[in-house]
Amino acid sequence: MSATKAGHPIEGSTTLRVTGPEWTRLQDPATASAGDPLARTLADCGAAPVRATLFAVDQDRGVRTEFFLLGERAVLVSRRLAKIEGSIRIEPGAQVTFSLVDDLWPGVARTLPDVPQLRAPASEAAGTPDRELDLPEPDREALLARETFALQVTVEAWPDSDAETPKVLWARHWSVADDRLLDVRAGEGTVKLVERPAGSVAAELRWALVGAMDATAARAAESH
Repeated sequence: MSATKAGHPIEGSTTLRVTGPEWTRLQDPATASAGDPLARTLADCGAAPVRATLFAVDQDRGVRTEFFLLGERAVLVSRRLAKIEGSIRIEPGAQVTFSLVDDLWPGVARTLPDVPQLRAPASEAAGTPDRELDLPEPDREALLARETFALQVTVEAWPDSDAETPKVLWARHWSVADDRLLDVRAGEGTVKLVERPAGSVAAELRWALVGAMDATAARAAESH
C-alpha cells in the first residue's frame, strides 16, 4: 500500500516505510499543495516548535532520525546511512513513525542499535548513580577506541516562528564501549567520561523535551 493511501497518519500510532521514489515525490511542495495527507504532515514538520536529531552509528552503518513535536503528537523520520569510500551517504527512502508525545520513546528506541545501553527505557536508570571515570588520557583514548556504538542527540526549541536559528537546549554524545554506556563530555581541550546506567539516554531526552516544550509554550498557546 502506498504510504499516502493509509489515511491521515498523524491521527494514529503507526510506522510507514517509504520507498526512494515515493520519498522524492513527498518532498515536492506540489504534493503537499495537492492535498496529500502525508506530504502535508511532513511539510508541517518544518515549522515544528520542538525538533530533535539523533545520529546512531554502528561501525560502517547508521541511522539519522529527526523528530518533530506537533501539539500532542510526534513525527519521526528515519533514514539509513552507509559509509562508502570514506564518505557518509543517505540511502534512498525513509521510515516515518507517528506517535503520541507521551509514548515517544518506543518509536525512538526502535531506530537505535539493538543494545540495552541505548534502548532501555528511562525507568531502568532510576536509583543507579553515575560514575565519572578518572582515567589517564591514554587509557581514556584507548577506551573510546573500543567504541562499538555511538549516538549524538540534539534537541532544539524554536520559540519564535520567524527565528533563523534555534535555541539548542540539549546536546549529548553517547558511546558504548566494553558494554558500558559513556556520556562523553568535551570542553576546553579536555574530554570527560561519565559512566551512566542503561536508561539514561531515554531519561535525559525526556528531560530535554520537557524543557523545550516549556520554552515554546507561548508559541504553542498562540497556535490554538
